[in-house]
Amino acid sequence: MKKISVVMSIYNENIDEIKASIDSILNQTYENIEFIIILDNPTRLDINVLLTEYQKIDTRIKVIYNQKNEGLALSLNKGLEIATGEYIARMDSDDISLQDRLKIQLEFLEENKNIDLIGSDVIKINEKGQKIGELKSEYKYEKILKVIKYRNCFTHPSIFFRKNILKKIIQSIRKCQKMMNRIIIQKKTKKI
Repeated sequence: MKKISVVMSIYNENIDEIKASIDSILNQTYENIEFIIILDNPTRLDINVLLTEYQKIDTRIKVIYNQKNEGLALSLNKGLEIATGEYIARMDSDDISLQDRLKIQLEFLEENKNIDLIGSDVIKINEKGQKIGELKSEYKYEKILKVIKYRNCFTHPSIFFRKNILKKIIQSIRKCQKMMNRIIIQKKTKKI
């Protein structure tokens, strides 16, 4: 059974929204998950207490406590570093996942080995959980290739991807960094 790592960062969201978000992941029909939650606001003791309680009742939860606010990107990177699943699912602490989300997304990627990352449509809800609209992802593959150069065309809490693509991305970034370092060194050398 494939393991999914769900990664979520919390900063200053409403405690009821956080509970609803966590519960929507813990109550997924697909249960072979680890839920990595990063608390990026050490001053929110109420959230700290809440996460401690959740850890007591569900061993799938791993919590990282940042000593200071580090921002969403760095916090999520910490979660990705310790993720042990073959797949990564993103989650935001003020969003709710439908009960079959992880099962459906996993089945899709298992059936489509040529695809590494997917997202989904979104149902917009208000603070009371009432539907107020939808956000449709109407992009076809060709359209994604054009749009992604200029902006993100995926809704963050719907993203689901193969973990092994992170290695490919990191390797590409490191190659670019090495190339930039060589260019900088060459420019400095020519000036001397």
